[in-house]
Amino acid sequence: MTNNNNKVADENKPLVFSSSEKIKWFVGIVTSWAVGIIFLNSGFQKIFLPYNFLAIVYGYEITSPFQGYIAALVVPWLEITLGMLLISCRLKLTAWLFTSVLLAVSVYARVMVLLSGLVVQCGCYGIGVDVVNWYNTGATILILVVALISLSKAFKSNSVAVK
Repeated sequence: MTNNNNKVADENKPLVFSSSEKIKWFVGIVTSWAVGIIFLNSGFQKIFLPYNFLAIVYGYEITSPFQGYIAALVVPWLEITLGMLLISCRLKLTAWLFTSVLLAVSVYARVMVLLSGLVVQCGCYGIGVDVVNWYNTGATILILVVALISLSKAFKSNSVAVK
């Protein structure tokens, strides 16, 4: 009888987090918000200027016209959806997985453009005047690394939750 009472008392104790756990949680939230805001900004700019984004996609010269058209339709909405998921911290594993894939494809496309010597408007973080260069490609690689680390953490926390 006393064991049951002790068990109930233990379950009602408040959770206590160490300083390192609090820092990890804070960094995770800030990371999700930062990447989410970047994606929301980028996606909304592309939706409000769809023909400009379509021209940018065609400028990369790595897809057929039909594939480019589909990409120009899908990418902005995918960015907005991922941005909302990251900001709300919902479906973390799925959000970071698709974010990583989208960033990896973006890095691949830019590296192909740089190696081919084309001068193409970036379209990286919205519709701007920047052309594809090693600087904005490096920035996207950095965001990709952050996304992959976050994906790894989401995968680990998801694995623990399933057990």
